[in-house]
Order: sequence, then C-alpha cells, then structure tokens
Amino acid sequence: MSIKRIISPSDFLLPKINENVILFFNLNHFFMFRDYCSATKIKSFGPSKKYNFQHKGKSYTAIGGCIGAPLAVITLENAIESGGKHFFTFGSAGWLSDSEEQPSLISRISVVFDQTGISKDYGSISTTLQLENQKKTEKDYQIVSANSFYQLTKEKVQIYREQNIALIDMEIAPLFFITTLYKLSLNPLFVISDFVDKEFKWNNISHSPAFLEALASGFNRLINFK
Repeated sequence: MSIKRIISPSDFLLPKINENVILFFNLNHFFMFRDYCSATKIKSFGPSKKYNFQHKGKSYTAIGGCIGAPLAVITLENAIESGGKHFFTFGSAGWLSDSEEQPSLISRISVVFDQTGISKDYGSISTTLQLENQKKTEKDYQIVSANSFYQLTKEKVQIYREQNIALIDMEIAPLFFITTLYKLSLNPLFVISDFVDKEFKWNNISHSPAFLEALASGFNRLINFK
C-alpha cells in the first residue's frame, strides 16, 4: 500500500493459517459453525478464535468473532499476513428496504458504502466502492457499513432507501476496500437478522425458527462455495 505505516502485522509472530479463510463476525455463529463442520482449534493471536477444517479436499481456517469494523479489519490484516488469500465472510445484516421482498440469505453485493471511516484510513478518497461480481444468477444488493448500532434513525433509513441501499451491517464495506487494495478475493454471505418496516419500526428476528433455518442453510453454502 502507498501509505507508509509504523505498525504492521509483520511486526508480530502470527500463526500460519490456510489460504481459504472464513471470517465470522458473530462469535455465536462461529461456534455453531465449528460444531457443524467438526473443526479443530489452532493457535490464535488476539481476541479472535481460530479453527481448521477440511471439506472435499480443501483446507480452511475459520476465524471468529470480530464484530465491528476496527476488529474486523485487524483480523483481516492479520489473516493476510498469516497466509490467507481467499476470503469468505459470514455475518448478519439488517434489512432496510421497504419492498415486499425480504430474502433470508444474501451473497451478492454490488456496491458498498463505508460510514466507518476506515476506507479513508487506507487512502481512499471515496467512501463508495462499486464491486465486480461473477455470480450473475443472483440478484445483487447495496449495503452500508456503520459504526453505531443504536444511532439508526428514521431520517437515515429514508436516505438509505432513496439511495436504494437495502442492507446495513458494521464490517463488510471496509473489508471490501482492503481486499480490493490488496487484490484479494472476498465473498460475503449474510443472513437477515432484523429489519425496519414501512412504519420505521425495528423488528428483531434473530431468534426465530426462520433465522435458525437460514443459519444452517448458510453454513452449508459456506462449505460448498465454488
């Protein structure tokens, strides 16, 4: 990168990991996935936990949890330094659109909007990133990443809807900026955990049977991703 930094991941003795890496933002989802694929614990660095597993002849490292953009970015940077090359993410997202459609799983993102400030830390002038996506069979969506979970307002939701932003989370936008900078692949998978309805009421569905079913479906998609 063009910015000369004083502290780098290479300054630390980081444990080696597999080239295929799955980042879990939510630690509970991470432990559920660990049990789902019978993963084996390996040496960790920092607050995130690491497990290895194999599926259909491929080796993976799963890392969790890293909720919030700052921790997610540090975890990604460390994973890159440790040998990660092909990245997948699994996390929950809020549904902002007022359309009748409300998918349970989303894997195709066309545009990210970074409101965390981290993209500027990495030298980007713009906080919006247009993505090239190869999964033409699925509908794509726009997502905004924000820091303050409790500062979502009716006014903000109205603006997001006017911009056709359907999703909100706390991590993915800066991760896309960084993997694009380093020319690495990043494949996200989101399960919808909550939504804002037409009356701007927040609805939490993260403990519903439909959400738990979507989680299981998401885990299956993760280990069978092509």
